[in-house]
Amino acid sequence: MKCCKFLIPLCICLSVAGISLAQIPTFEDVALSAGVAEDDLGLGAAMIDVNNDGFDDIHLINDSQPGNRDFLYLNQGDLTFLDITYSAHAWMPPFSNTVRIFDVDNDGWQDMFVSTYSSSEGHRIYRNNGDNTFTDWFPQSGLRNHALSTVDLVDIDNDGWVDVYYATHDWFPFGVLWRATGPGTYTFSRQTPEQLWYICEAVFCDFDNDGDMDLFEGNLYAYNLLYENNFPNFTQIGSSAGISGSHNDFKYPIVGDYNNDGLFDIYCIYYTEWGNSPDCLYRQDTPMQFIDTLPATGITVMEETYCGCWADLDNDGWLDLLTFDATLSNAHFWHNQGDGTFVDVTQQAGLTQSTTQAFAPVTGDVNADGFLDFYLVRYGPANCLYVNSGNDNHWLQVALEGTQSNRLGIGARVKAVSGDLVQWRDPGGGRFAGSSNAPYVHLGLGDHSVVDSLYVNWPSGQVDLLLDVPADQRITVVEGSFDVSSKELEATDFDHDLQVAVNPNPFNPTTVLKYKLQDASFVNFRVYDISGHLVAELVNGWRDAGVHEVVFDPTGAGALHLASGIYLYRLEADVFSACGKMVLVK
Repeated sequence: MKCCKFLIPLCICLSVAGISLAQIPTFEDVALSAGVAEDDLGLGAAMIDVNNDGFDDIHLINDSQPGNRDFLYLNQGDLTFLDITYSAHAWMPPFSNTVRIFDVDNDGWQDMFVSTYSSSEGHRIYRNNGDNTFTDWFPQSGLRNHALSTVDLVDIDNDGWVDVYYATHDWFPFGVLWRATGPGTYTFSRQTPEQLWYICEAVFCDFDNDGDMDLFEGNLYAYNLLYENNFPNFTQIGSSAGISGSHNDFKYPIVGDYNNDGLFDIYCIYYTEWGNSPDCLYRQDTPMQFIDTLPATGITVMEETYCGCWADLDNDGWLDLLTFDATLSNAHFWHNQGDGTFVDVTQQAGLTQSTTQAFAPVTGDVNADGFLDFYLVRYGPANCLYVNSGNDNHWLQVALEGTQSNRLGIGARVKAVSGDLVQWRDPGGGRFAGSSNAPYVHLGLGDHSVVDSLYVNWPSGQVDLLLDVPADQRITVVEGSFDVSSKELEATDFDHDLQVAVNPNPFNPTTVLKYKLQDASFVNFRVYDISGHLVAELVNGWRDAGVHEVVFDPTGAGALHLASGIYLYRLEADVFSACGKMVLVK
């Protein structure tokens, strides 16, 4: 895949709050020339690769009005799109309100779940036939036609099949989980105990890094809810986690790790028709403990935000924030400074045109140049397709192909280490209500031309490790092809650091920690619980140069009997140290 660069003359040295303008990309709306500037009542969209050609296609969903319909646009590879809705049999009746991308039968072709807020119209599972056509799989799926406010897809039990979560509204006021029993078949599993008036958005994310997906719900006329997944049990901890929020507003969460600490955070949009209500940026400082840091970030909410998304728009390795006002019709590009603060670079990015009635931004790389573009769905005015001009920064895109896990790797976590830049990302992360970003992982790398270590933590517990991955390309990682347990750590450069491989992780009952010493050293290797209490000392003595491994057995000698949860290891050897997390699952 070719990387296109946007070069700025060297004589330009202007900056905004320390940011070189040369690195701020500009955006051009090409929707009209691209053939995707519909002006119906848009509610959302998804980036999907219909024909596996590496170019992001677009599925648009519209509200219920005479003559309205959904659209499926096939990317021609030259920034033009072809409407194939009818020939693809992907036409949806009115009332569609959410589109999600998954692989319902794990056959390697991306499918769509399109939901409606009318139980009489019926939902759709568009199963991809591999020839630019789809078959509606919903009638034989075992799912029911409840009226929904939104739907999300998750492998809740990590069995390799994607489950379906219904978020319902007032006349069926519960969240409902349908578990997959095989390719495209489902059975009722459970409903949430809380009775709610309206679930605005449901987002699954592994917030506590224990290997399974937790659930955040933004609700109207109710507080936010956070369910901790200890499958088959779920515990509602929203209040103790610090994310309850206000009671009356519409609430739309956007999830991403904006400070690159490995714990995913939540930007929560609070929208109300009854007065101004500020947004919140819930930073997760320790697992399942959040604090609203918005006032300290530099992000100012002049009017009520209506929609937004996280995206690394300048490929510097830090997630930026796009927001759109509800009444002022303005876009805001909040550039992540990498120190917990943001700067508004909207004008420098050229995003100054009116974005009235913006409903949902959806990110992808429509021209395959390595820089994220976004499709802006609007309720009435013509939709916009903003193409990113790019800059000199490097990038890597990672498509996942599950074998034990679900095919698209929904629920996987990717960690990329490039020098001093470390980042964690989820496939398709940062999406907004009712919509879905392109289902691969996008990594901005700044001036790093190589990813030193690329870890993929799969829902199955498999961990793959790729070393020295060249930048400026899209790669596919097949689960198990780069098994970290089969990597000989002798191949890793340890001149300036220690590295530890933990396999399996999560684990039960034991796991093996492997490490390499450049020279003979006095080694101290300890394990702590999440509160910092010492639970085991694995090594305390001299070790020769080379690769070593030690077994951590929570029930063995030298360790306490430990409960399920997150544990921290710390390895010290001379002046070097390494630390990380591992998860015990019982």
